[in-house]
Amino acid sequence: MKAEKNEILFFFNSEKQQDRKARGYADSVENHKLNEKEINQDHLTETQIAEIADDMGVSIVELVDKNSGYYLDELKDKDISDTELATIMAKNPGVIKTPIAYMGKHVFFVENAYSFVQQDIEVEGVKSDKGNVFEKQAKH
Repeated sequence: MKAEKNEILFFFNSEKQQDRKARGYADSVENHKLNEKEINQDHLTETQIAEIADDMGVSIVELVDKNSGYYLDELKDKDISDTELATIMAKNPGVIKTPIAYMGKHVFFVENAYSFVQQDIEVEGVKSDKGNVFEKQAKH
């Protein structure tokens, strides 16, 4: 998977407030078109999940939202193979850690507006990564 030139391929979960906020950041990136994929509507396949993990240089387990109810109720402390985990994630998109942005060759978790600044991408109203330290540390 990759984004076209001047495009942000943005995977998010509209049920999460932090994801909706990050979508706003992505939409305000200058000179880029937002291609959004809401994971509850645009379901990811097992292959796509594995590809995202590979593109990010992480294992599939690192794409799991460890705060999701499904993870806490069904997966925590269980030994599950990557293949099984990808299948679970495809069937239960709420367990996928989002938002994830593809911009050219870069792919990264979007924690806040500073995630784009760290990629040397200007977000309207956010010019420096030296802003509010508390927002930069915000996790979802």
